Amino acid sequence: MSPLVKSLSSVLVAVLAISAHGNGHRPFFGKVVYKNAKTMSELVLDDGYVIAGPVIRRSDSKNIFAGERLGTAATDCSNSTYRCIEFVPYVFAVPRKMPGDHDQYRVRGTIFSISSCLRQHAGRCDAALIEANCVARDIKHGICLPSATNNTPDGPKAYFIYDAALGVVSLGFADTSIAQSEQLGLAKNYLLKGRCGMLCP
Repeated sequence: MSPLVKSLSSVLVAVLAISAHGNGHRPFFGKVVYKNAKTMSELVLDDGYVIAGPVIRRSDSKNIFAGERLGTAATDCSNSTYRCIEFVPYVFAVPRKMPGDHDQYRVRGTIFSISSCLRQHAGRCDAALIEANCVARDIKHGICLPSATNNTPDGPKAYFIYDAALGVVSLGFADTSIAQSEQLGLAKNYLLKGRCGMLCP
């Protein structure tokens, strides 16, 4: 079970101030919500924070135990080459010029692999299933180590579908790498609710 999924049952709400570095641009438009219908949980990005927890129904809005969630800061790590957002312990990044099928790139200690090109145009992937492998994790702080150079990832994994027009439209998490045949299903665990997701151009 991934650190993010484990956090969904936590009774601790830890909201941290946003950390400002990179180019300073917001890595998403306004509020972005991803929902997991199977676990009735959601991942919310809003005003520089990422909050994970159970979906709060209106009938539960006054129940102080209904909204137990874990929050952390979201950092814009974008540069002239990549759109990038980081929140403990994950990094999500895509090249500003999307690569082709099965290409790899490395951003902030995370190796990204284009597992499958879902839609192509002019030899580039307009929509792709991407695997993100943290090379090495700082256990104390939970972050992926940007300076790590080994090529055998041992940190948390994320799988996501990126659309060049919409950003990250769905995502999922795992502790270990999984078979390619299972990646697409995992990457659809959390589905975007709205018109523009993380890393939306």
